[in-house]
Amino acid sequence: MGQIDYASLVQNATPGGSGPIPVGEYEAVVSGAEFKTSSNGNPMFNVEFTITDESEAKGRKAWRNIVITEKSVNMALDQLLKLGTTQGDVAAALAEGAEQEQAIVCGQLVDSPCRIKIKHREWEGKTQNDVDRIMQVGNGAVFPAVVSPVAPSSSSRPSAPF
Repeated sequence: MGQIDYASLVQNATPGGSGPIPVGEYEAVVSGAEFKTSSNGNPMFNVEFTITDESEAKGRKAWRNIVITEKSVNMALDQLLKLGTTQGDVAAALAEGAEQEQAIVCGQLVDSPCRIKIKHREWEGKTQNDVDRIMQVGNGAVFPAVVSPVAPSSSSRPSAPF
């Protein structure tokens, strides 16, 4: 096997990889999740998706910050429930000093199958991917997340409806 000319490889590379993911809907799986604090001091879950459908985007990654504020709490909870956690577990993760509960929710999200809608947005003069919508999937159908007023806390991932 021949030597790789790394200098030429870098010289001919396109900075930023292969560009933005084409706009559209994709089958995906949550490949990572982390609890963080937003730049405005709000709690958020940084969710990494890996596209799994047979398309030119297969294997590409996209991210969504699910930020929880007074105005966004219903939408944020809906998105988290679609990815396999419970309302009680999310509430427990938001308590002061709840690092273990935050890790539980992040663990529940990882490996969750879903469908994501990619849009583009401009940021600092560059086109970037924007996970505009998260949809729960099963047997080819899209199911709405069910938000109960009181959801029991669970440390294990609930069974999928499919």
